[in-house]
Amino acid sequence: MNSGQDQRAMDRRVRRTRRALREAMQNLMAEKGYEQVTVEELTERADIGRTTFYLHYSAKQDLLLEQFDELLEQLVEQLSEIPLSSWSPQGTLLQPSEHPERPICMIFKHAAANEELYRIVLRGEGVDQALERLQAIMTNAVNDFVSRKMGDKREKMTIQVPVQAFGNYFAGALLGVLKWWLEAGRPYSPEEMEAIFFKLFLPGASQTLAMEID
Repeated sequence: MNSGQDQRAMDRRVRRTRRALREAMQNLMAEKGYEQVTVEELTERADIGRTTFYLHYSAKQDLLLEQFDELLEQLVEQLSEIPLSSWSPQGTLLQPSEHPERPICMIFKHAAANEELYRIVLRGEGVDQALERLQAIMTNAVNDFVSRKMGDKREKMTIQVPVQAFGNYFAGALLGVLKWWLEAGRPYSPEEMEAIFFKLFLPGASQTLAMEID
């Protein structure tokens, strides 16, 4: 076996080990909650040695962060495929769109599909980096949207507060509503939550932003 084949075999072993640990983490979290899960239980469930675990992660928090990062990458990829106009139909910023893939609804659907992991992060359990990364992704998406609209020659937007402040406010508001929804047992559908969020958010946003279309 040459060095290239050796490397591919090693890569496959790494992937198998990490996949087994992720599955073990998901199952144990569902059974007893993240805080109660130990590295020993993870390695027993994944059928690997503790030494092998520490070759890949320094602590269980690293495994959680890796899982959440992968989920967020999937979400960002999906959101990136949505036209910019879907965030702002009829010239009104962040108004619900008729586009079949609406960004805010997609976020609620993503949280529902990965409910336990979102709950852990939004409660502040696990690692702070996960929640910070989630808020940063949402903040940057809104900041980018507003900045692009302000530079659009056809759609003239003005904003009365710093763009960064607006983006952080939006992300904080969305995460707060998202946390309540999950903790309450998802009493409304993602589509209903999208409408609820906009009803809460848009009155203040409409006083801060103005857009004219030539």
